This record gives sequence, structure tokens and C-alpha cells, in this order.
Amino acid sequence: IMDWDNPDALELDNTQKENIRVLLVDDSALARRLISRTLEKLGIQHIVEAENGRDAIPLIQQQKFDLIITDYHMPYMDGHELLLFIRHQSNQSSVPVMMVTTEGDESKLSAIQHEGVSAIMDKPFLALEVKKLFESIFAESKK
Repeated sequence: IMDWDNPDALELDNTQKENIRVLLVDDSALARRLISRTLEKLGIQHIVEAENGRDAIPLIQQQKFDLIITDYHMPYMDGHELLLFIRHQSNQSSVPVMMVTTEGDESKLSAIQHEGVSAIMDKPFLALEVKKLFESIFAESKK
């Protein structure tokens, strides 16, 4: 389903990898499990999960994350609404947000790009794409 077999660990030092905190928001338990496995193969150990945007909000208010990965289509609060909360109402407005989706409507995808999503990836995504995103994020933070 996902290309997680051998994505190789992130090219970051161990201290960086050990401290990376990811919030994973998806209403599908299977998708969360697959994405978590992919992240673990990359060396990410701290993964917090939520089933939808509404459940993610208190986690965002209480904890600091280095990356938020969210599905687009979810009940109660979808990924676009969650992105709007993060960018305009949270204390983590600059946290990178990766949206994973099967959405094909270009106008909806354009709207989330306009709102400041860091990356949009098709479901299922390739582990190497996630690896490149992480390395890009942490390369920027070293500058």
C-alpha cells in the first residue's frame, strides 16, 4: 500500500531525530498505522495521533510539534479547517503542515495551498517524499 519498506533513516543527527514530534491526524486507523510505520522507519519516535481536526486542536494547544500530518477528508473538522485553525488561531502558526489526500478537485487543493500548507501528498504517499520533506524542514531550521 505504501512504499515504506526501505525509506532509509533521516539524514539528521540522532539528537534531532530523537526530538522530532509529529502530530498525525486521520480518521482512518489503518492510515494512521501505515503513516506511523513510515515515520518510525525514518527514525521518528514521538508520534501523537488524533482522529480528526476537532480532536487535534487541544493537542496543538497543549504540545509543540515539528510537523503536523493531516488527512483532508475527516468528520467534525476536516484538514482544511484544521489548517486554518493552525495558521490563524494557534500558537504554532508556522509549524509545517503536510496534507495527505485523495482529493482531486483542483480548486480545493488550490485553496489549501493558498492557506499555507507546506506540502500536499497523494494517498498513499511514498516514504521517500516524507523523508525529503523532513530533511528540507530541518535544513531550513539550521540556517
